[in-house]
Amino acid sequence: MINAKDFPKDAPILIITDGWIEPDLKIKRDHAFLIPRGHHLPFKAKGKIFYFTEN
Repeated sequence: MINAKDFPKDAPILIITDGWIEPDLKIKRDHAFLIPRGHHLPFKAKGKIFYFTEN
């Protein structure tokens, strides 16, 4: 839960992970994931997934 006073209650969240994340994660607001190309999440994501590569 986000409790920062200056963070809007309806703002979307960007979750940056290597894919090693809780398989039963539940997020109740708009969100997206940023993960390295070639990795995957242990569940079907409801939010968008963005992949990155190092150059």
